[in-house]
Amino acid sequence: MTAHHLYRLSAFAAVTGGGLRIVTSFISYSPESVGLEALYALIDLSLLIAVIGLYLRTADRTGIPGLVGLFLSGTGFASIVGPDPVMLGMNFYALGTFLILTGISLFAFAVLATGAGSVPAAYLWLASSVLGPIGSLFPHATMTLMMAGILFGAGFVVAGLWLLRPTGHEGLRSA
Repeated sequence: MTAHHLYRLSAFAAVTGGGLRIVTSFISYSPESVGLEALYALIDLSLLIAVIGLYLRTADRTGIPGLVGLFLSGTGFASIVGPDPVMLGMNFYALGTFLILTGISLFAFAVLATGAGSVPAAYLWLASSVLGPIGSLFPHATMTLMMAGILFGAGFVVAGLWLLRPTGHEGLRSA
């Protein structure tokens, strides 16, 4: 697989996962729904592939902060695929989302600091990372939580479209 193909696969995963994340912001969560759990697993796996491709495309400029962001968000996505268990007194979904938001925020700051990657996506992820915890802390802030999910998904859609841009010098297209 060439880098070009990897970036296209990651872009497809980012747009698909991000778009589906936006859609699920409007669906009431039901832990008993096998179909909904399968949809969430598809989203999480798509976004895991997306963050890998985004980091690889920007690794030379985002460096160690980007790598740590990839590691944290990737670990978070991997930990929430499937049912959301509470084991050993620990809520793995809450831990996974914390890792995802921390990692994607770190990656977003690396993008903003270096200009590598999609700056609009970075701002969308940071806004989501602020709104998500606020929505989780206040039970009546459902619209805030919904908006956080929409912004998070939109960040991946925008980043996926950025991944489709040609690599190398601006204006030159690789065959």
